[in-house]
Amino acid sequence: MRTRYRLARPLAARLVGATLVAAALAVMVVTLVVVLLNASPGVLLGLALLVVGLAVGAAVAVRGWSILTLDDRGYHVRWRASGVRAAAWQDVDDAAATYAGDEPVVVLQLRDGRRTVLPVRLLDVDREDLVRTLQDHLQRGHGIRRL
Repeated sequence: MRTRYRLARPLAARLVGATLVAAALAVMVVTLVVVLLNASPGVLLGLALLVVGLAVGAAVAVRGWSILTLDDRGYHVRWRASGVRAAAWQDVDDAAATYAGDEPVVVLQLRDGRRTVLPVRLLDVDREDLVRTLQDHLQRGHGIRRL
């Protein structure tokens, strides 16, 4: 069974917003260059469409980003997490919800003492639901079956 968690909507919106602002600035610069060089308006239209297309492509790409993937073998984090980015379930000793400062995080403790600290605000999921799902995967990974 594979479970994927996407980027949290507020964070995705910020990334898309920043991309759109950058696209608007690029269109403005291109417009100024076209006016200063007295170039054809078709050049401006083509470049503006290209920039807007790139911005829309970025928005679509961000929407589909999978930040955390859990499967039968282990987990993989595709965001800058503190610690280990991927491990097999046999290497994971515990999964717990806690805080790092004021930030709610999920900690995956590995048998060798290393760990993965994943800020919950990155994910589009409730922290307790995430921990329950992690523990289910962890139990299956260790061969523990529910009664």
